[in-house]
Amino acid sequence: MATYKDASSAVKEYGLNLLLNSPGVHAVGVGTKSRVPIAVSKPNDFCVTAVVSERKAVERLERENIRPFARVFGKEVKGTRFESVETNVIESGGPFSLQFLRVPRIQRGIHGGRRPVVDVQKFFNSLRCGIGISNPSGLYPAILSVGTLGAFVRDTTEVLYLLSNNHVIGHSDAAKPGDSIVQTGTLDLTEIELTLMPTESELVNALKIAELTTMVPIQRLSPSNIPLNKVDAAIAKLVIGSRSLTDLARLCYAGGILALSRPIEADDRGVPTAPARVYKVGRTTGFTEGEIELVGVIDSLDYPGGKAYFQDQIQIRPTVDNGGPFSLPGDSGSIVLSDHHEAIGLLFAGSPRQTLVNPMQLVLDELSKKLGKPLELVTL
Repeated sequence: MATYKDASSAVKEYGLNLLLNSPGVHAVGVGTKSRVPIAVSKPNDFCVTAVVSERKAVERLERENIRPFARVFGKEVKGTRFESVETNVIESGGPFSLQFLRVPRIQRGIHGGRRPVVDVQKFFNSLRCGIGISNPSGLYPAILSVGTLGAFVRDTTEVLYLLSNNHVIGHSDAAKPGDSIVQTGTLDLTEIELTLMPTESELVNALKIAELTTMVPIQRLSPSNIPLNKVDAAIAKLVIGSRSLTDLARLCYAGGILALSRPIEADDRGVPTAPARVYKVGRTTGFTEGEIELVGVIDSLDYPGGKAYFQDQIQIRPTVDNGGPFSLPGDSGSIVLSDHHEAIGLLFAGSPRQTLVNPMQLVLDELSKKLGKPLELVTL
């Protein structure tokens, strides 16, 4: 085993190489060998953890000419102070992908997903966190899409913005500032509503709530460069119309955002200051509960236009009593909160068993740089 500091330093220094040199590995982060959540780990309980679709016996890996992750790690750190750091491998059930829905209109019935018990797939007169939204520009009515409105932020001049992912409202860098953001998300409109709003202009006139303002660009892999992204985030300036703005700090049926969580760092014992449990409200799965499984995660994801690598991410798994996945496609953009209602991060991707989250402080920092003004969360 190792201390959190040693395991974290090993991931920062060698994580990208481990990801590049380990076929079948989707992410690398700091976890625990005992599989207990980070929040209840012991000071010397940490290891470098690889995330794979399926764990395989060493014999099978050798038959398939794949080096076990422990050997790849051992070769990378040989002769360094990290030789004593142990490794672990956990299953994801499949590769990570963006938790977003975009489908041809004729296929909406098989891709829309079941309505969650807490229904956030409808029109909301009072805007709040966790409801479905879309950027229909260039897509509607042939293509329908939906993601989640995570939270609201304000700048130093008290201008209000909604917060979600770049790939939800920014079309993964393809959208333009000024694009209209609508609520309800277009994939959640009924056939009658689609018939009553046959064009994009009619849709926007009826459902517009914001205009795309800025997004943090997604840097893709190139033949000469492997850039590491920090966040997948975008904001849109609220357009004051008929919607109520009295519930901006509230999540649908699940309390509200009380504060911004402090970054996850080692405490005096050397254990990460992670919350015991986290939760979110998202367009597809509604209210779900999870626990932090890995921190400092380096991962790769397929975006339109190429592969993108991310660093310093948080990986979450559902709690045993959650009764299903922590997130599904359509939940991208959700805000993840601690059990003290503090904003931990911005949900953007997931596998069948885990969810990836951008740390919230990084989200605000990167968006503030792009906007040229400091941003803060709207809280209760």
